[in-house]
This record gives sequence, C-alpha cells and structure tokens, in this order.
Amino acid sequence: KTISTYKRRIMNKLNLTINEMPENSFTINWNIKGPRQEKNLNTGWTSERTQSYLYYAYSDGDYDYISEPSDPESEGDVSWVAYKQQFFSTILFSKNKMFWARDMTVTYEDSDTSYVKEMNTELVFKDNTDSISLDFYFLANDFSHLKSFDTGESASFDILVDIGWGIFGWVNQYLVIPVFDFLESLGLGYGLIILAIAIIFKMLLFFPTKKSYVSMAKMRVLKPEIDVLNEKYKDKEPMEKQRAQMELYKRTGVSPLGGCLPMLFQIPILFALFKFFPASIQLRQEGFLWASDLSTYDTWPFGEFGLIPGWFDHLSLFALLMSISTLIQMRFNSQPSNSQMPQLKYIMYIMPVVFFFIMNSYSSGLSYYYLCANIMTFLQQLYIKRNLNDEELYNQLQENKKKPIKKSSFQKRLEEMQRKQQSRRRK
Repeated sequence: KTISTYKRRIMNKLNLTINEMPENSFTINWNIKGPRQEKNLNTGWTSERTQSYLYYAYSDGDYDYISEPSDPESEGDVSWVAYKQQFFSTILFSKNKMFWARDMTVTYEDSDTSYVKEMNTELVFKDNTDSISLDFYFLANDFSHLKSFDTGESASFDILVDIGWGIFGWVNQYLVIPVFDFLESLGLGYGLIILAIAIIFKMLLFFPTKKSYVSMAKMRVLKPEIDVLNEKYKDKEPMEKQRAQMELYKRTGVSPLGGCLPMLFQIPILFALFKFFPASIQLRQEGFLWASDLSTYDTWPFGEFGLIPGWFDHLSLFALLMSISTLIQMRFNSQPSNSQMPQLKYIMYIMPVVFFFIMNSYSSGLSYYYLCANIMTFLQQLYIKRNLNDEELYNQLQENKKKPIKKSSFQKRLEEMQRKQQSRRRK
C-alpha cells in the first residue's frame, strides 16, 4: 500500500520531456519534485531531506551522488540515475546502452516543507540510437530487494540504502539483516523483533562483557595498593610512580586496558545498528507502545512537550529512557574516584545527556534497541557480580605476585630506556 501510494504521488510530480537532436540523437529532460513522505523533514542527521540524494552509476561499478545545491554539476556516461528519498527511490536504468548525463542538479528551499528536494537531469542518447530500451523503477529502499536486480557490470541498486561503510556495512549485510529478516519471517511484531535482536547480540557478546567486567573488578580490588604507591611517590618523579604502578600490574597479572579491549568487539555491532535502524523501511509506520513509527522519533505520550523551540520541539520518551538506563549502567560500573583526575566523574553525567540530544530526533527503534541492550548488559553484569567474590579475586592477585614475571625483549628495552632517562634527569 505504501509503495503504490508513493508511485501515485510521484507520477503526479514526474516530468519527462523528450527533445529530438540532430545526428540521430535525442535528450530526455528528467525532473522530479519529491513530495514529502515522512514526519521528520529537516531535524537531525536521519531526516528525510538529509537522506535524499541524486545517485548515478557508471558501467564499471563506480558511482557518485549529489546531495546539496552547492555541489557542482556533474556529467558523464552512466547506466542508471536514481532520485532517492529516505525510503523510496525512482530509477531510470538502461542495461544495454549507456547515456550521457549532464546538468544534474539538486535544489530545495529550507522554508518550503511541501516537498523534499527537486532533482533534475538531462540524459543525452546519441550514436545510432535507433532503438533504446529503458527501465523505469519505483522501488522501496529495501537492501535485500534492491540487491536482487540485475544491473550488469554497473553498481547495484543496493547502494541506495546506507548501511554503513567497511566493517560496519559487512556486519549489517551478513549479520544484522539476515537475523532481522529471519525474525520477521516468524511473524513477530517489530517491537519483539528489536527485543530479540538485543537479546541475541548480547548473548553473543557475553564472554567479552564478562572479561571486561572481571578486569574492572581486578582494578577495583587493587586500588588500595595503588593508593599506597601514589602516597609513596607523590614527591618523586611522575615517571617513577608510573613505573612502580606498571610493576604492580605485571606482578598481579592485571591489565589497565583489560576492561576496554574486550568491549571493542561491540563497536562494529553498535555502529552497524546505528546505520541499520534509520534506514530500515520495514520499520516505517510500524508502531510499538507509544511510538507510532519506529523509523523516526517518538513523541512524549502525555501531550506535546517542547524543549527548545526551533531546535528540540519534541521529547522522545525512548531516547529519554535510553539515556537514563545509560546513566544507571555507568553508575553501576563506576570505579572508585581518582583523586588526581576528579573531573572524570563528571563525564558519567555528561555523556547520557549528550546521547539524549543526539537520539531525540533519531529512529525510535534505535533508541528502543539501545534501551533493551542496556537492560540486558545490566542484567549480565549483575549476574557476573553475584558470582564474583572480591576477597577471592584479591587473593588470586596476591598469588600471582609469587609467580616469576616473564618480560619480553621489548619490555626490557623499554625499562632500560626509562632508567637511562631517569639518570639523566638526576644529573
């Protein structure tokens, strides 16, 4: 229904003009004034206007796009041109014959909310154009569906869906999208699908989460000894204190970065989902709880609640709950304060606020996922904590001190350089 409605509205706005030219060639002037389809036209990075582009692809698989009126006009031999909006695209494709695209422009007025962007292209067909076959598509921006089209050697239509670059795109293409499609095939509601994705990914990341939490627990039980070293070396060279701390870490088998490194496994999934949810047409106009459309921001269910007129004219309850859950989780994981860097404790309160203002205009499906993921992480860490005895952990660290320390040649050279540097300062 949504696609047919889109086709009808686009056809009312679509202009194709064919002009004959000498030497058996002609041009097609293609103009579309894309009608507004979504609630969020201008606000945030995932608004309908910021996600609307003019794409064009070459036969060698390369492609480019124009998004702003300030972009220079481009031209060249292309195999297809697409006017892409946030969830739907209009594509003109020639599989057997290239055409020359010129005067490609994108224009819009910020104050005019009746349309998204106006896109124009002049397509020139020449050199024995007695017979030309063109395909005209009105398509939903569904990654799997767009990938199924045969575009020959030119770029696939799936580039119209921004699922991220590099490893983030791979995670979406080979992990997130297959899992989402499988859960969708079971007939689950989209709220349950997002909850299931959060549970599945958090279970996959349980062991890195556990290792990270245990590493932070080791740092916590070792803090009294660190405080003793800080007091002992407070009037000496900072390098001496640092060397003494590193020596303690080596003897006890504690890594200061042990709590961070395992969490790096989560980054590709976090950023992949950051791209996936705002671009997922499956969530368009699908409601859950108070959110009427999971593809865009939800609004406070108890009436309008403007924050800053003109900037934040709505309140996303999912984004607010996500930020609160982030604060609770950070408080739960907080380490004893460092007297030398007291400003670090304020980051714990600043970050959730920053997250809220970012997510307030983002996809409510994404905020809901982060909320579910935070709750799952909190439950996992609570389970790990209840099965972790600080006294036994401390005793284990003391036992590690009795074991011989194996130093690599690099560590030996580094310590030798530190000793030489210290001796020079004393002279």
